Amino acid sequence: MLHRVKAGGGRRRVTVALAVVVATGAGAATSFALVAADAAAAPAAPTIVSYTPPPSVLAGLSNQQTLSTQGARLADGSCQLAGSLSLTAAQTAIEQVATSVNTDTCQVTVLQGTPSASLLATQEVQPSGGTATSQGATSPTVVNGRLNRTRKPRAHAASTYYAAGYLDTWVNDPLNIKVNEVKVNTTFDYNYSCVVNPSGEGVYNYWYTPSGWYKTADNWNQGLNCSNSWSSGYARYENDVFPACLPYDPFYGGCSTTYNRSTIFGHPNGDLVAQYNTSFGSNPGDQLLGAYQALVRTA
Repeated sequence: MLHRVKAGGGRRRVTVALAVVVATGAGAATSFALVAADAAAAPAAPTIVSYTPPPSVLAGLSNQQTLSTQGARLADGSCQLAGSLSLTAAQTAIEQVATSVNTDTCQVTVLQGTPSASLLATQEVQPSGGTATSQGATSPTVVNGRLNRTRKPRAHAASTYYAAGYLDTWVNDPLNIKVNEVKVNTTFDYNYSCVVNPSGEGVYNYWYTPSGWYKTADNWNQGLNCSNSWSSGYARYENDVFPACLPYDPFYGGCSTTYNRSTIFGHPNGDLVAQYNTSFGSNPGDQLLGAYQALVRTA
C-alpha cells in the first residue's frame, strides 16, 4: 500500500512513468536513460510516496533487483520518466513495479525481476465486474501456468521463425485489485534480416467499474516494416466517485491514469522491445496506486 512518508508543499500533478531498459538471463544488463529535467525548486520537505508489492508478487519474482532512476520535472510540476523493456529471442519475461516516488525530485525506486509463469497467470485474471474492450487479434496469454513460447520455423520456409509476446501495463489499488490496464501484443515471423507476416497485433483495455473507474479516451495503431512490427495503445481512465479520490476538485479532478503510450515491437532477430509511459493525476487518491509493467514472450 502506498503511504505518504513526509508531507511536502502544495498540491501538484504527479506523473509516474519509468525509464528502464532491462535484459535478464545470462549476461544480463540493466541501464537507465535519464531525461533532462526542467525543474522548479523543490520544497524543503520532500514527499515520498511508497508502495509495497503484495506477497504474491514478492514470491513470484526471481532475480530481484532494486533500481533507482532520476526523472524530469515538467513545466506543470509533474514528474515524467519514459521507459522501455527488452527481451532477446532466448528470454521469457521481465516485470517491474515502482516502489517509491519522490514527488519533489522525481526520483523513482523500482523492484524488477523475472516473473514466474504462475504469477503471470494470476495477473492475467481480471477482477469480476469490470469492463473490457479490445481491437485486433486476441492477446497471447499464459496457458495452464506455462508460457506458450515454442520457437519454431514456419513450414513454408525453414529459415523463417515465429515469435509472439505482449506488453502489459496496469495499476493496482491498495487492496491489490487491478483498476485499469492497457495490454498490447504482437505476433510475427522473422528471418534475421526482416520482420515478415504479422499475424496477431492487438490491444486490450480494462477498467474496474465497481469502484468507479471509467475510460475517457483511447486509441490504437499497429503496423509492420522490415525493421519491426508494432502494436501501440493509448488510454486514459478516471475515477471521481471512489472515496479515496474525493473530494472532487474542479481543477485537479478525481483520480486518473493515462497510458501514453504502451507499445511493443518485434525485431528481425526475434527480440521483443517495449516502451511505456504511465501517468497519474494529482488527487491524493492517485498516490495509493501501484504501477506495474511486464514484457512477456509467448512464442
